[in-house]
Amino acid sequence: MEDTLEDLNKKVDEKVNDMVENEAQKEFMRYAFLENPKTALGRLVSGAWKKFREWWDEHKREAVEKKTRESVLEKLAELKRETSEQPRKQIMPKKQRGPELE
Repeated sequence: MEDTLEDLNKKVDEKVNDMVENEAQKEFMRYAFLENPKTALGRLVSGAWKKFREWWDEHKREAVEKKTRESVLEKLAELKRETSEQPRKQIMPKKQRGPELE
């Protein structure tokens, strides 16, 4: 019982820490996308984000975009191939029932 309780407490602590970290990341990104930040922290984070985006667009974007596009197109081709190999199921229309009492 004690091992189970200790394990549960450890998992709860990990989950709480993950949730807190997630909130910190959300807050950071909120600052990063501000157009005209008013606080020193907002200006710092926003400026760092803009510098990073410039660097990313210049050095990494093209390669990542190419790799992602190839991956998506490959997956699409695979799904098309799977779809064409499967026999089509005919959809049987439901019989329309007229008014029961006329």
